[in-house]
Amino acid sequence: MQRELEGALPSPELHGEVDALLHQGRFVEAIRLYRSRNGVDLKGSKDAIEARARELGLEPNLSFFAFLRGLWRR
Repeated sequence: MQRELEGALPSPELHGEVDALLHQGRFVEAIRLYRSRNGVDLKGSKDAIEARARELGLEPNLSFFAFLRGLWRR
């Protein structure tokens, strides 16, 4: 996943932004950022961010329905 995320995040700043959002528990925002910058579909973005969170030792605990509720609140 690290290789996939690094390839999808061309700049260290963007990689840092995603990691910062994950450390703040802002998984929906991290997924949005990943999706908007990489043109990945919703499911692919969610899977990539959840995998990255696990690599960082964070447990996203984000069901798909909770994720959708978070999207619609914005």
